[in-house]
Amino acid sequence: MQISQTDLAIIQALADDPRMPNKAIGMRVGVSQQTVAVRLRKLMDGNVIRVMAQRDLAAAGLPVLALAGISIDHSDLKAITRQLGSLPELFSVAVCPGTPDIYVNINCPTPEDVEQVAERIRALRGVRHCSTMVCRKIFKFVSGAGDLKSGAARPSLALTQDRLDQFIIDQLSDDGRRSLRQIAMSAGVSEGTVRTRLQRLTDQNIIRVGLICEPDMIGYQFSAYVFFDGEPAAILSAMDAMMPLNEASFLGVTDAGGGMALLVARTIVELHEICIEKLRAVPGIGNVTFRPLAFTTKHNFDYIHIVGQKFEPLGD
Repeated sequence: MQISQTDLAIIQALADDPRMPNKAIGMRVGVSQQTVAVRLRKLMDGNVIRVMAQRDLAAAGLPVLALAGISIDHSDLKAITRQLGSLPELFSVAVCPGTPDIYVNINCPTPEDVEQVAERIRALRGVRHCSTMVCRKIFKFVSGAGDLKSGAARPSLALTQDRLDQFIIDQLSDDGRRSLRQIAMSAGVSEGTVRTRLQRLTDQNIIRVGLICEPDMIGYQFSAYVFFDGEPAAILSAMDAMMPLNEASFLGVTDAGGGMALLVARTIVELHEICIEKLRAVPGIGNVTFRPLAFTTKHNFDYIHIVGQKFEPLGD
């Protein structure tokens, strides 16, 4: 599917407000409301974008995030990634050139549970080594990219015991632009009730309606994990420097005190420039390790860690 400048402008509008009405998008982009509706349908049917309610992992009982680096013997990469993808605690599986060969994102109730998952990984055939880094603090978590062709995993973690709240969450997980009137009619309650419930769910960081883009389709073909160390004040300064970057989708500090980032960009050069211009320029930052991702075999974008920051688009 060819992506036009009008499509990109519509995507940018949705990145700023995923539930922006078609009429408002049209006024902003300079096209008719009908054109917006047609282009949105094509973008969604073509698996270029999806708007959906993303659920908070802490609210789902999984507040601990860890990244595990896995070294394998290369006996069967596909078989190993398939086994890793079957573990429910693993929310992403990415293959990297070099060592470790694979990085996985683990979400669990406690750090002890993370270690139990790591032991299960070490027991897999073909795995030589697995080390984990628990994220002590998350500064930014924006899951605005994903493999839309494979789809998000069907939600299986209840966020609330309230049946109406859960119904609203399920409706918006299926379609984040579904009107409150439609949801109210399906639930048999007033539109005002749905609006009040949704506002509370959002204010309490239980869900966030977000825009998910297929990165390859809009020109973002490169991603990398970046690890860096330094004095605590320098790590915080580096976080401040990278927070505004649309290319920085994740920023956190590990249990060892180092910084960690996930970057997404148009070119490998852009990724490298961020490391040089933003990280190495911060006084007190020491080693910077740059690990580009070759490809991802699993990525759940329906559950995220909502930390209160404004959603930022993939864009200029």
